[in-house]
Amino acid sequence: LFAGLATVSAALLATQATPALADGSAVRNRARAMYGSRVMALGPVLSVLPRLVDKEEWILVNTAVREPTVGDPEPGLLVAARPAMKLYISGVFGDNRPIMRQLLQQEALVYDKAKMLEQAALERDKSAAKTAADQLLAAFNEFVRMGNVKENPWAEAPGQEWSSDYGYLRRPGKLPYVNDDVNNPFAKAALDSQA
Repeated sequence: LFAGLATVSAALLATQATPALADGSAVRNRARAMYGSRVMALGPVLSVLPRLVDKEEWILVNTAVREPTVGDPEPGLLVAARPAMKLYISGVFGDNRPIMRQLLQQEALVYDKAKMLEQAALERDKSAAKTAADQLLAAFNEFVRMGNVKENPWAEAPGQEWSSDYGYLRRPGKLPYVNDDVNNPFAKAALDSQA
């Protein structure tokens, strides 16, 4: 009896734990809607970064890309959205390992470029920051293209999008990080650069 239990225990210990991944079409659709909109909310912030670098608005650049530190535990907008990117990848492509791997590599590239931009902004190196901001925006746009990320994947679909104020498709403020309010520094920078 004990020998049988020992064999079963050894077999259980020998199995590798697999990562928890989302699967199923309902979960994929929910992940596409919930996390895709959060990823797309970064678009307006990242598109303004090259203009902020041109104007040498280093504080705003760091507000977008900074890593949390001991003295400043608040992460930048891009770093704070990293979990949404990871949940989008595993939720939408959890059953498609090759695409999932490609998106994880692209997501890592986005954050590598963000670190380069943060370093250049801390050093006030306008040339390096401009290059890093352009590369960051290009890497993010490639992630959006590869993952077919949309703010609302059912915007063109006929019928009702959401069923209540508590539905996961309901977005009263639309973009959780950036509003078209002139008091928002990123929106203000975008408006100033268009003038």
